[in-house]
Amino acid sequence: MLSEMNAMIALYKDQLDLSAIPSALIRPIATDLRIVLDCNKGSLSGVSIREPGGAICNYSKPVTKNGGILNSEQYGYSYYYYGPAEYQVMHAVNGKYKVSLNYYDYQSYPGKIPAFVRMVTFRNFGKVNQSIKVENVIMDNSMVK
Repeated sequence: MLSEMNAMIALYKDQLDLSAIPSALIRPIATDLRIVLDCNKGSLSGVSIREPGGAICNYSKPVTKNGGILNSEQYGYSYYYYGPAEYQVMHAVNGKYKVSLNYYDYQSYPGKIPAFVRMVTFRNFGKVNQSIKVENVIMDNSMVK
């Protein structure tokens, strides 16, 4: 939420009263590409982003030479992650980015709730021409391309 708050401040600073927000929290970061993955239950693991040119950004290599960053240490977990995973790159290279992850749902009981992963992709995050795309994927042991 801190990233979203700072994006709103960057876009509308002149129209907002920021007096109640500690200045240490205000750090606008405009990025070309930001991807946030979250799920309705269980945990995400093995989150990996393949950048154009083949560089991999994952929990064991959370920073790429292109400047891609994956938030691998926010909660102290290195491979299994119990919250949203966030990838961002300040100056995105043109081309396709491939997102892959493992999802494990250990709750197998009759009538269980289906598991979904939500992927929110921001282009030009925190900039005037920002765009957002939201995709919800049901986790049914199939590969999504």
